[in-house]
Amino acid sequence: MPNSGTPYKGLIIPDIQGKEWITGGSWGIEASYIAILLVLIAGVYYILKAKNANQIVQPVWVRKKL
Repeated sequence: MPNSGTPYKGLIIPDIQGKEWITGGSWGIEASYIAILLVLIAGVYYILKAKNANQIVQPVWVRKKL
């Protein structure tokens, strides 16, 4: 399967068929809308979890000096 648009040779040659928004087209599965949506959901989940646990650190230019 192509990885980020670069095809690789292997013992198994997959023939992926379907709509590009599902398969990722020539860029591979990581470019599909499904993969992007799953990563976005996981990212929002972990950001909210860190925020609720008060583990978000302010940037240097926003922090108060001791």
